[in-house]
Amino acid sequence: MKRLLITLGALLFSMNSYALLITSNAEIDTDNRITFTYDIQANLIDTYSFELLFDYALFDNIELDESSVPAGWDPLVLQSVPDFWEDGLVNFLADFDPLPLGSSILGLVITADYLGGDTPTNIEQNYEIYGDDGFSVPDFDQLGLVLPNDFGQLTTSVTSVSSPSAIALLLSGLGFVLMQRRGSKK
Repeated sequence: MKRLLITLGALLFSMNSYALLITSNAEIDTDNRITFTYDIQANLIDTYSFELLFDYALFDNIELDESSVPAGWDPLVLQSVPDFWEDGLVNFLADFDPLPLGSSILGLVITADYLGGDTPTNIEQNYEIYGDDGFSVPDFDQLGLVLPNDFGQLTTSVTSVSSPSAIALLLSGLGFVLMQRRGSKK
């Protein structure tokens, strides 16, 4: 029994936990326009603000679908500035109440032009979270800016979306094969 408790304790201690769980999906079209869809869940702290960063070398023309932002959240979109190596970002700030523990924001949609050469299979993004863990006061850096409670990198799998002409070509090929099968049965 003692071994079982020690093993369970070690497992619980070694489990990953995140202040905010961000899951994402991405689709890229033939014009290299990429659409991200994010789901956000508050796990450890009440979240007052979070931001998703977009690498200045990979993304341009960042746009937020305002209809995907829930009431009570104020979004801010800042474009990347390659001349100053400044990433673009989309920041979400709670107007009044934070995102409480266990709550979620589902289906945030952000689009951007993808500047990379080949179609990506995975994209890594940095994020920052600002919240209240109930115990600590916000940290401040040397300039008096609030430091994030948590930050990290998010990896998104990218799915290619084929253009309508490619779909039409595939359907016409399927139709041709079906016509050939019917002709051979007669």
